[in-house]
Amino acid sequence: MAGVALVVTLALGTRALVTDAAAPMVPTTAQLCAGYDALIAELDSDGIFATQAAVRAARELSVMADNYVPPTDDELTEAEGNPPIDQAGDDIRTVLGSVAWETGDLVTATRPVALACGWDWPVTTTPPPADPRPPSS
Repeated sequence: MAGVALVVTLALGTRALVTDAAAPMVPTTAQLCAGYDALIAELDSDGIFATQAAVRAARELSVMADNYVPPTDDELTEAEGNPPIDQAGDDIRTVLGSVAWETGDLVTATRPVALACGWDWPVTTTPPPADPRPPSS
């Protein structure tokens, strides 16, 4: 009888741990910016597996952007013309889902994260479209 109780207790404990581990992590601004920095570093890398590492970093950043909850005193609001952070998650997935994406497409898709991390986006006041374009020849 004690063995059955032990097995049931372990099963419930394991279930609770697995459920907790599967729950989406709510990243802090520092973690989001670290993910952004990691992606940009991978995009700048010339290693043999640089593309695979960049795709992995982009997917991780996409998940973080989806789960990010901005601080209540966040200055970057949609009303000021800045896109919401979770839009970056959608845009990153759109770019990665394209057959012919380029580094510039992925950088453009991460614009909301760059703004949240204090990066001054010099292109325009509105983000360029995140739609992937065919590679230039």
